[in-house]
Parts: sequence; C-alpha cells; structure tokens
Amino acid sequence: MKKFFLFLTGFFSVISFSKMSDNQKIQPLNYSVISDVEDNTISAGYFKISGIVKMFSSDLPLDEVLVGCTSSGTWVKTGTDGKFEILLPASDSVVYFYKKGWSEIVMDDYDLKEGHHIEVVVYVGQVQNDMIKRKPVIYLYSDKDITANIELDPYGDFTFTYPLYDKNWEVEVKKDGGLLVNSKEYPYLFWEARSNTMNPEIKDGKLPGFLISSAQVIPFLEEKLTAIGFNQTEMTDFITYWGPILTKNKYAFIQFVVDEEYQSDIASIKIEPQPDAQKRIFILCSSLENADVGYEIIPQEFETFERKGFTVVEWGGSEIDLNLLKYEIGL
Repeated sequence: MKKFFLFLTGFFSVISFSKMSDNQKIQPLNYSVISDVEDNTISAGYFKISGIVKMFSSDLPLDEVLVGCTSSGTWVKTGTDGKFEILLPASDSVVYFYKKGWSEIVMDDYDLKEGHHIEVVVYVGQVQNDMIKRKPVIYLYSDKDITANIELDPYGDFTFTYPLYDKNWEVEVKKDGGLLVNSKEYPYLFWEARSNTMNPEIKDGKLPGFLISSAQVIPFLEEKLTAIGFNQTEMTDFITYWGPILTKNKYAFIQFVVDEEYQSDIASIKIEPQPDAQKRIFILCSSLENADVGYEIIPQEFETFERKGFTVVEWGGSEIDLNLLKYEIGL
C-alpha cells in the first residue's frame, strides 16, 4: 500500500524576533525570505520563487520535496541539493512545501508580487502520525486438537496484548472451539499497537473504499462481513466494537485492508502449523459530518473466504482523519 498522502499542517508558528532594520518583516521560523526583487525577465502575470529546503534538525538539504500551489496545479520537486525554482501565476497567493513524513510548510502570510523573484530558505521537520491499531483479535479453529505457535510482528510497537505476548503465543486449539494459553481459556488472542504507517490507499487519484450514511453502517457491515465469510460471533464482535464509532456522525468512510496488504502493512504473522484457511481484515475508517471527502470513491471487491481444517480469522482497525487527507500528485 503506502502510496498515499496523509499529513499534518503547521510545523512551527513561532516567530523569530532577532534584531531587524525598520524595513525588514518579522518572518516565521519555518521559512526565511532571503531576497525579493523585481525581475523584468519574468513573464507578465507570473512571479518566480526559488531557494532551498532544509531539515530543521540538521540543516541538511532535503530532496524530493514538492513545491507549488494547488490552485494552478503547478509543481516541482527539490533536487538532491534541496534546491528548487518555480514560476507561478500571480493569482497563486499560497505556496506549499510538502514531502511525505515531513511537516508541510504553507507560505500563506507573504505578499507574493507579480514580476518579482523571491528567494527563500525553508525548514521542515519530521512528523509522527501515530495511530492505534485498535482491537485486532485472532480467532483459531480446528477440526482436531492441535498446538499452534504464533509469532506476530506489528509495524509499530505493542501497546497491549492479552494474553501476554512474549516472543510468541503457544496456543492449544481445541476441536470444540476452546483456546488455551498456559492452561487458561480465552475466546481469542488480543493485541494493539501504535504505528505511524497507517494511511489510506489512493489508486490513480481515486480512493478505494465505501462512503455510507450512519443509518447504513450496520446493514453494510453485516452484508460485507457475511460475504467475506465471518461467522456470527466474529461479526457480532466486530460490529459491537466498530458500530458505535462509525455511527457517531452523519457519514462513515471505510477502507478494507485485506490479507497480503494486512501482512505487509499492518502486522506480519507466522503460524505453525500453517493454517488450512486464513482471513485477515483491517479497516481504516473515519466518521464524517458531510459526504465531501475530496476524492472519487471506488468500491472494493473481496474474494469469498471458505473455512477448512485449521482456520485462522483476524480483524482490527484504526480511525483516520480524512480532513488531513489532501491530494496525490503524480509528477
């Protein structure tokens, strides 16, 4: 997955009050204007902005930073030396600096004049977009009594496990449906983790998933989870946890992360003996006040899950903020 943008605005709003002459402006700490001069080589109706983007922590140049404006759709990227130059329409009054995993700098408080060449130094810092992978639970079923060894590696750090996870879970799976860990019975294995890698996927400028009204949430989940192959217990556990979260506003967005993408983006799992059948479902979801998410949404499709022999089912999810999802740019 990992082909998408989800980021926070507003790296620093601190103002630098170093000694200035009367004609100097007080400038934000996240960028500094080095020069601003008229340039008669610039085409009418445009201004030019150039400079360098640096890491705030080390003062080193940062490459692959997008520089431009959403209104005109004109963008460039910084080179390996962190430098850039771009010609923008004078109607563009805001310049953005963005790289995934780094703070977005918005130059919206400076008078960008037609026919001028503005040179800047921009400082960006790394951002931590921590999210909780909420209530991933693992069910194990078998048509005969077996002992299974489970090694789980979430992309992030465990915040809680039950029963306690210590390098692995050694689980006795009973053919009557019981799970025993250290001679204690559990309905399922539980884990949560904190991560900064969970962002919704965007494909060709479109957002895979589903946008539904709060009134549709429960029947929608019943329909999709039944089609995927959840049994009544799994579906009830899922809906009683996520139903209240998804119905607290007028709309809900849901994107499913399934099987291989779960393994590569949420948590890798190794089970011995290997299951005869396995299904892993994770949702990225957002409760919304209105139906405008800024993207065309394309429905996802799923293969039917058939249980047999030793079967493993896992589900979990995380809330995301679609207000922070802005745009995907293919340069």
